[in-house]
Amino acid sequence: AYNHAEKNNLSGNLVGITGGYAGHRHNLISNNSLWNNVNYGIHSEHGDDNNTIKGNTVVGSGIHNIILEYINSGAPRDDVVSDNILIGPSDSGITISNSRDDIPIPIPISNRMKISGNSIRGCKYGIYLYYSKNNSIINNNISDASIYSVRVISKSSDNRIYHNSLYKAALDGSGANFWDNGYPSGGNYWFDYSGTDSFNGPNQDLPGPDGIGDTPYTSIQGGTGSMDRYPLMTQPNVTSFTIPVVLGWNLISIPLVPNDCSLPNALLDIRENTLWDRVMWYDPADPANLWKQYATFWSPSLNDLTNVDHRISFWVNITDVG
Repeated sequence: AYNHAEKNNLSGNLVGITGGYAGHRHNLISNNSLWNNVNYGIHSEHGDDNNTIKGNTVVGSGIHNIILEYINSGAPRDDVVSDNILIGPSDSGITISNSRDDIPIPIPISNRMKISGNSIRGCKYGIYLYYSKNNSIINNNISDASIYSVRVISKSSDNRIYHNSLYKAALDGSGANFWDNGYPSGGNYWFDYSGTDSFNGPNQDLPGPDGIGDTPYTSIQGGTGSMDRYPLMTQPNVTSFTIPVVLGWNLISIPLVPNDCSLPNALLDIRENTLWDRVMWYDPADPANLWKQYATFWSPSLNDLTNVDHRISFWVNITDVG
């Protein structure tokens, strides 16, 4: 209990960081960079409560970037998985699996986990819930998933999924989950929602737009009738985000679709106390010039990297962290 794993750079291991078993509580896993680990980036099992996984960058884990599984059924939860940057190719960005391996039939466990503010890109499944209940999945940005942005199966129930930006279809195998937070809070932003916004109110029958679609989003797969009653017309209103960095070179990705992708604007620090002087991006499509660069101390004509967005990862050289 009360262990911290922070600011590590780990790659090529069977598992990047692992922990769990009885007494695994009040632990913090934060600000780590985990690359190309064989099975998992971060793995926790048989744990107890109040653990936090926050601000990590996990890329290219062979199976799951983050997985929490076989959680102690008698433990009160309140774990937090937040503000991580999770990039494929991996089977999932985040998997929560609470099936018990000591009884014939897995039983859903009340987790009360909060999964929020994560940027997940290029995984088969963005977030995967298996025999899991009473979790909150809020304000995540999931893009370029090859199968589902969110997959909820095997009697998972009472999970609340809202204010996420979802750029791939979702699946709900039980139909016992909530895909919005009621009115006027709203549901999720869906990449393929084609409804209009001319009305407002709980029944969407009063004149005037409110940022919520007038008709429910009914394309959640699984055949259980799941729907988002109040789909958002635009991405949740997030104008800034925090990316933990250290002095020197940091590999980062922008967790949201930026309004301005141009450099240096896309990486401005609103607190004005973190400074950088150079950005590098590896472009495998250009063998003659694999590393595109932007430097604040170069003439603009020398910079061949002029824009960055949520679809790429890039290196930034931090000169001052305030």
